[in-house]
Amino acid sequence: PMQPAHNIHQYFQGCPLQLDQDEKRGRFLVASRDIREGEVVLRCPPFLTALLRSHRKRVCAYCLTSAASGRLQTSCRGCGLCFYCS
Repeated sequence: PMQPAHNIHQYFQGCPLQLDQDEKRGRFLVASRDIREGEVVLRCPPFLTALLRSHRKRVCAYCLTSAASGRLQTSCRGCGLCFYCS
């Protein structure tokens, strides 16, 4: 479940970003300090991943690794639309 908007700041603790908001741009992130070149500024798990139809048989739906052979052989037993490397 989504967290209430007032708790969203907890996700930026320890990183050089802060959440800001205005009527014209909505919500956005700004640097809260100078950021060094190459510095990781935010690391979080993806909310959602999706493969283009043209890539379904070439990219694993679980780990997103490209098939070494060019085509994956193991498909979902339920829908047959998702393909996996193992």
